[in-house]
Amino acid sequence: MISVLIPTHQRAGLLDRALTALARQRIPSGLEWEVVVANNNCTDETPEVVRRHARSAPAGVRQVLESRPGANYARNAALAAARGDIFAFVDDDIEVDERWLPTAMATMEREHADLVGGRILPRWEVPPPAWLLDNHEFYDYLGLMAWDAPARIRLPFADRPKIWGGNLIVRRSSSDRVGGFNAEVGRTSTRLFSGDESDFIRRILEGAGVVVYDPAIVVHHYVPRERMRRRYFWRWIYGYAQGRVRFLSVPTGRPLFGVPRWMYLRLLRHGLALLTAPRSLRRQIDFFWELGLFVGWYKRLKTERSA
Repeated sequence: MISVLIPTHQRAGLLDRALTALARQRIPSGLEWEVVVANNNCTDETPEVVRRHARSAPAGVRQVLESRPGANYARNAALAAARGDIFAFVDDDIEVDERWLPTAMATMEREHADLVGGRILPRWEVPPPAWLLDNHEFYDYLGLMAWDAPARIRLPFADRPKIWGGNLIVRRSSSDRVGGFNAEVGRTSTRLFSGDESDFIRRILEGAGVVVYDPAIVVHHYVPRERMRRRYFWRWIYGYAQGRVRFLSVPTGRPLFGVPRWMYLRLLRHGLALLTAPRSLRRQIDFFWELGLFVGWYKRLKTERSA
């Protein structure tokens, strides 16, 4: 059996579209599957959406409740409730291709893979600005992946392709072996920490697992207009940098308030570069990356000193 797992928080309308797309799957006869929605403190119409689809969907649809805020708490709650031997993750703002599951299963069997993923293509709410269309680096910040060539994922990670949680299929045995997702990393309603999918995949690879990217495994990701603004990218890179600190070696150097002095100088250098070209998105991104690393290291080192 395949368990499709969807964490959700306060997005009943998008969840409705995600479940409708799943119901259109062209599933071969004899392949059993279910859908588990992890309700992460939803106070909107999410329970009714799940009940409505449970009455009409071709596969079983049910929900589990997770009160701790955070996508990875919700993912792990869905993992604990799932019955399948394969876990297929999508987000509540994802609409899958009609052959998403059969294609993923075919790739997994053909490649003897522990984990597979594929393309996450945009479904823009409004036409995006030219600066976004012209730079696929920014697609990463939106959870998109348009890479069109198959690849075996290895360590250390390459720049492209990447597998995101909006299109990630893993064997239960592999997920159980690494212990699911790290709930201390990842998004909540108040932070944009990231790196959680990379951490999950890294642990599978370190255990000699096989991870494959196949562009034939396709889903579509809804991108609202507010995520096409520069402010969103600043927040994303700032949060991502803070989350990344958890996986880095402790920096050395003469400290000032617990943080090496050279980090102050590097942050100052990027701040001055931004002042000389305040409209440059590249320099904005670089500055907020350095600021996120600085704040992340300050918090981590402060916590370690207290402990």
